[in-house]
Amino acid sequence: MADNLSSEYYRAEIAMLNSEIKGLTERLESTNRLAVRDKYDPFGNPTDYKGFSGDYSRIDPRITEPGYKSPLSPDYEERDNLKKWYGLGGGCLLLRFVMTEVFIFILMWVIYTLIRHRSPDMSPNDVRSYMAGTSIMAGINTIVFIIANIITAVFGLKKAGIRFTSLIRTNDIGASSTMQYCLIGSALWYICTYFIKAMELFFNSLGLTTTPSTSASAYFSGGVPLAIFAIYTCLLAPITEELFFRGMLLRVFSRANQRFAVFASAFFFGMVHGNLQQFILAFVMGIFLGHITLKHGSIIPASGVHIFVNSLSLMTVFMKHYLRDVSFAVDMVLIVFTAIGVLLLIIFRITDRIPLTTPEQNRRGMSTATGSWGFDFALVILFANMAYVLCSGNL
Repeated sequence: MADNLSSEYYRAEIAMLNSEIKGLTERLESTNRLAVRDKYDPFGNPTDYKGFSGDYSRIDPRITEPGYKSPLSPDYEERDNLKKWYGLGGGCLLLRFVMTEVFIFILMWVIYTLIRHRSPDMSPNDVRSYMAGTSIMAGINTIVFIIANIITAVFGLKKAGIRFTSLIRTNDIGASSTMQYCLIGSALWYICTYFIKAMELFFNSLGLTTTPSTSASAYFSGGVPLAIFAIYTCLLAPITEELFFRGMLLRVFSRANQRFAVFASAFFFGMVHGNLQQFILAFVMGIFLGHITLKHGSIIPASGVHIFVNSLSLMTVFMKHYLRDVSFAVDMVLIVFTAIGVLLLIIFRITDRIPLTTPEQNRRGMSTATGSWGFDFALVILFANMAYVLCSGNL
């Protein structure tokens, strides 16, 4: 009898425990169903840099509803809102391209007209040769690109509702990190430079000519004062380019997919440089600059690296051009910098990787962006411009 009572007692205990477990499970499931997702991390990606992408409820307001989970593929409303963001970035690229082309044409026409007015005996070809052989063209390009970068960046930031202060609020950056990034940047520049030279030799062996890079040739062949050229190349161009590409474009593109934003902004950064040689360097450098901008939430580290690399490039060309006796020593120093930079890059890639994408984010990246007219139109125009430059240079 005692055994029967004991077994019944245990069965009752087990039944009661099962009932409690069932109740706890139901409450847990109910809690999960009612959980509100973080609107700054709607896809729960642990590799994303938190807070950089902004408030996703501006794209999909349902993300703030209890229990809502984004579907694998965006529905029509969410996709349409995402396209507007990608279209904004592409539209700013188009605006920048049109502004530079139109402003350059207008300024060239004005200067051309003034020269013909003051020197009526000069033929049109003489005027063009004079303009090309002086600092006029470099000055026009300097003014136009700075203005275009600033205007289009400010316009894009305003339309996106992004405050300028958020672009310079830097997280977790110190002297050691800054030095590390500068050495990595110098290594990428040096490796790309020799890769480009090898590529040029290969195409030249096939009887094809390459479109010359204009980074330093404008100074040495165009009579541009060194101080003016250095200020533009080493200070104004890096700051305004970072404001546009990493300050505005990267943030606009990163609303749903940070990895896509890094590569897309780097690709467009390369395309706007207009020739194959500078595209290679700008694309590779743009990936790294985009990554550190994501990590620190600010354009300041990227601007610092950009300034350092451009300054190093100009100083190297200057020393090799005017101080030929130290050319070998300069190369040795750059090789040491490159070796250290490559090692630091490997360490950086191990400790800080470019964000991966969840399946939901993957459906909201390239496949959605290419459905936006602004994004697609920017691709077509910049590809056409690159093709024109390549064809005009026979490559």
